[in-house]
Formats: sequence, C-alpha cells, structure tokens
Amino acid sequence: MSRIASGPFDINSISIPFGCYDGFSGDLGRTPATGHERAQGWNMSFYEIVDGSPKNIPVQAQANPFPFYAVTAVSSIDLQDFQAQSNVPGEGDPANHSLIDIGHGFTGFALNCQATVYDVTFSLINGSFVDFNTTKASPQKASIIKAPLQVGFGQYQLYQSAFLAVLANSDPVNATMGRSFSQIGMALASGAFDIDSNIQQRFRYTTNVTRVPKAPFWFLVIVCLLYSVFGMAMTVTAFYLRRMPEVREQQARLMVEWAPELLDKDSSRDEPSYSNI
Repeated sequence: MSRIASGPFDINSISIPFGCYDGFSGDLGRTPATGHERAQGWNMSFYEIVDGSPKNIPVQAQANPFPFYAVTAVSSIDLQDFQAQSNVPGEGDPANHSLIDIGHGFTGFALNCQATVYDVTFSLINGSFVDFNTTKASPQKASIIKAPLQVGFGQYQLYQSAFLAVLANSDPVNATMGRSFSQIGMALASGAFDIDSNIQQRFRYTTNVTRVPKAPFWFLVIVCLLYSVFGMAMTVTAFYLRRMPEVREQQARLMVEWAPELLDKDSSRDEPSYSNI
C-alpha cells in the first residue's frame, strides 16, 4: 500500500495501489472488477500456499482453516492528530496490523488472516454455559461460510467494520476485524443451517396436579382459624378463672371433703390381705 501524492485532488481520481502477492494486487482508489458487492476502498482475496507461495483458490475449494488477505483505505481523521491522543499504532508496516497514513484524510491497513470453523458442543443449565467443547469442523462445513464471502457478499458490512476498526483505539485492528468477519460470515451462511435436536435435554415446568374448589377451600381455612382462636380464648379464660378467689375457695373446700376418702383408699392398698383356710 502506497502513500498518494499531496496537493489538490479529485476523490474519483485518487490512486491507492496495493500488492499482497502476485495474484492479489490492484488499486483501492478504483472499484473492484469482480464480486457481487463492490466497495471502493475495500478488497479481499482467499488463497492457499503452493510451493511456498500464495495462490488464489476457486470458490468451490474446500479447506479448514482457510487463509485470506484483506486490504482497505477508509476516509478518516488525520492519523497524526489521532495518534497523539491514543495508543493506536501509527504509520508503519500495514501488513503488521498497523495503520498507515495514506494522505488526504485516508487511513489504510492490510491483514493477512486465517479463519477456522469449529463444531461446538455445550451444556446449557439455567442460562449458563457448562462444558463448552470445540472440535475443528469439516472442510465442507467451512466452505459454507467461506463461499458467500469469496463471491463478494458482505463486502459493504466489512468495509463499515474497517471504519470502526480505525477508530476503535481500545482494540487492535485485527481483533475488531476478526469479530466482524466471524459475525458476517455466520450471518451469510445461517440460511444453510438447520436446527438440530439436542443430544440430551431435560425440561422443567410447573403443572397443576390437583384442583380444589374455592368455596370449600376457604371455608376449611376459616373454620381452622376460628378453631385456633377458640382454643386460645378457652386457654386464656381457664387461666383467668383459676386465679379468681371464688375458684380457689371451691378448690380448698373440695380438698377438705375428699381428702379423708382419698387417704383411706391409699392406706387400704398398702395393708396386706389375708384369707381364712
């Protein structure tokens, strides 16, 4: 990626040449010649390593992981002023995840990426993920995600993500673009996937095991409450009456009248019994 010359310019005549490898070079100032979506200032290419050199691969090629290049030039704020107030890498090697000040308010970067698609199994208990396991998916599954991006879908969304990546000074450019690539790739491929049944599942739900009519139920509740109140009232009344002088006098009189008989009965029990032979 090269810096353009300074001076008055027409935005439609800007030249931003780039060259990643023999099969992927061009000018970001021009609209790409191929692709269903063609964004001026954005281009990407999928490749494989053949004899130590990258070579473009056809859409039907299946691989997991699959490498690709992405280059962009976005209209942004002046990089030197931005660098003075943040920790974003300044002008440098664009292939090293750093930004390059192209000039005239344009900032660019180039990424050499490798995407891997995984199959995931997990347990979901009360809304929390447990036992999250990943295994590398087959090349056939990976091609479902790669193919839409390779033919040119999602290019406008990726280009918008490049704008945000330049301004997102809290995260590196490659981290921001990696998340965006994953989200857009899965969104484009979601139509080819279907809901699969769970390996194991258990449901918890609330159900009624019996139903009681309201009138008899509340009648029973009220009767039980009244019975409890009546019992407490009788207990309090008994304690109160026991302390009255008349009651105590009657208790003493009964003790005097019945005490001799009770003593006779007790003594008769203690005397031994004899029988005449």
